[in-house]
Parts: sequence; structure tokens; C-alpha cells
Amino acid sequence: MLKSYIVKTKNIMVGNQNKIINYMINSEHINHKDTNIIGGDNVNEFKEYLLGRLHHNQMNYALNKKGGKPLKRIAKSLTFNIPKSFESSNEQLLEIDRNIKSRIIELCQGYDIDLNVENLFSAIHQQDNNHIHMILPMIDNKGINARQFNTPSFQTELKVIFTQVVDKVLDKDFNQYKLPTKEIVEHNEVEIELKKLLNDYEYILTSEDFTEQERAATFLKTQITNIKRLLKKDEEINHIDLDKINKNIHKVNTSEHIQKELKQIDKDIVKPPKF
Repeated sequence: MLKSYIVKTKNIMVGNQNKIINYMINSEHINHKDTNIIGGDNVNEFKEYLLGRLHHNQMNYALNKKGGKPLKRIAKSLTFNIPKSFESSNEQLLEIDRNIKSRIIELCQGYDIDLNVENLFSAIHQQDNNHIHMILPMIDNKGINARQFNTPSFQTELKVIFTQVVDKVLDKDFNQYKLPTKEIVEHNEVEIELKKLLNDYEYILTSEDFTEQERAATFLKTQITNIKRLLKKDEEINHIDLDKINKNIHKVNTSEHIQKELKQIDKDIVKPPKF
């Protein structure tokens, strides 16, 4: 189940590095709700370091009288997602972070890339799905562009490193990874559908004049209340709950326009209504 140890990589273009670094450590960002961010203390030093690497690279080209296109990639963003069924403490996440960095530097030495552990920046996001954001400079300490980081073999190496480190620190075996059960998958699907349905009902209720259609307005308000109640339930939500919500959807005496939209919602909840 090696594929369950997810490693995502993305190039960071020159000029975008500070935006991405700030996002990684911004605990107020909407995506970081209920997230405990660990690390990222040396943010200003790392920003200066990256900029220095870029200037070093440009100086090398000037001294060697080499032309070519301006450098576009300044670093690589790496995201290591701890398998969700594996519990990990703060200390274990920090150890995983340190070990991954050490292994990456060993890999760099094999590529003859001059980088050390202090040249890597990371922020650990402790939440429902613990993950580590890391930035790997694309320009080494000699000002040379590390093109090896863009090869498929490097991606494979990262995956192997991540799997081995996680298994060692958490005392796991990648064969122990458990996929989400059918019940959990169904619960998540229904929850997503209910949220989309809630959005659709609220949109119709606020975008139409229901002055002369009190019954339709009452129906929509009732359904909105029911959906919100379901979403707050501690127990599992299943497709039976969803069927109950949709049961009387076509019995409402509404205008053709609203009736059409309600039918569309019932037919394909995933697709939002068009007005």
C-alpha cells in the first residue's frame, strides 16, 4: 500500500516564494482552521537565503558569460501526508520532519548538489490529516540549478524516503495501512451531497420571491433546518437520511422555474442549479 503514503511536489516560480512561505505558516488562513502549525521559526532567514541563491546563480551566469533564458524555478514545494489511519504525536512529527530532511540531503550528495539540512524550510500542520510542508531550494550553495529535482526518479526517491521514515518513527509497516471503510466513504459522500443540497436550497430561497408561495417557502425552510440538523448529528449519516430530505421535493406547489430547479437538484445533487 505504498501509494497511500502521499508525497506531492510542485515547482515554486521566481517571485512567488514569499507568498507560499507565508501561506505555510499562516495560522489565520481559512484552510488552516483547527490546525496547529509547528516550526517555520526561521522564516525571514530562509526568505533571504532563497533570494541569495537566485543572485548567486545570476552572478555565475554573468561571470561565465553564459546566456540562456532567465531562471524560472527558485524552489520546489514538497508535501508529505501522513496516512490518516496512523496516529502521530508532535514529537513524532518533528522526528519525521528531521529524518526526511537528513535523507533528502543524503540524496543531494549522491546528485552532487551542495545543500545541507539548514537550507530546507518546513512547517508541520497538525490536524485531521497531519502533513509536512517543505521547501527545497532549486539552486544549491554553489549557485547551480538542481535540475535533478525535476526528474521522475526524484519523485520516486521521495516516496520511498517518506515511507521508510514514517514506518520507522511510528513503528508501522506500509502493509498495515487501512483504506477508509465503505461506511466512512459513504458517510463522506452523503455529507458532501447534503452540504451541496443545503447551498442549493438556500440559494433558491434567497433568489426568488415567495410572497405568494408560502407553502414552497415553508418547505424549503423546513428542508434547510432538517439538513442542518443532520449535519450536526454525531452518528453516521447514510443515504436513507438523504432520501428523506428529497422525499417530497416534487410535491411543492411552486412556479415552473423553481420546480425545474428542484427537479434538477433531485436528479443531480452534485451539479449546482443554473439561474
